[in-house]
Amino acid sequence: MNLSSINPLERLADHLEKIGGVITLPAVLTLHWALFFIWHGMDKWFNGEHFFGVRFGGLLENQALPAIGISGSLGEPMAIVVGLIEFSLGILFLLALPMVLHKHAKALNLTSLFTVLSILTFAVFTMGSVIFGERGHVQTQAIVIGALILTWIGYHIHNNADSGADS
Repeated sequence: MNLSSINPLERLADHLEKIGGVITLPAVLTLHWALFFIWHGMDKWFNGEHFFGVRFGGLLENQALPAIGISGSLGEPMAIVVGLIEFSLGILFLLALPMVLHKHAKALNLTSLFTVLSILTFAVFTMGSVIFGERGHVQTQAIVIGALILTWIGYHIHNNADSGADS
């Protein structure tokens, strides 16, 4: 069959149908959280005026730690640890993405686990922000926790819809 004889709109519709079978809500959510956490982790390592314009270690050194009587010199190492945790969560989501795209049976378990780990991580970060008196961070972290809870719900709703369609 000569591909040039096929209507371009039919070819486009065929490609979109193939893509639609792979790109699902869980795939989009998993990619989003992978990029979110990788970006946030890198922000803590390469922070400053030449990278994202935010210096998280500086906030810890100059405001948060001194406010509770702890040496500001711990700010930079703490920022690196926080960045490592966030970056690791991003890598976990990224590693789960192929399983989600191929609709592997264990994909829901992995993505649910990583989402719960992310919620717990941000709960700990929120407790730290409360201790440090950083109200703006508490609000931002609460929004992220809410989005993660909605993600967990989205994974399960999509999985239940798929299970019902298979029956």
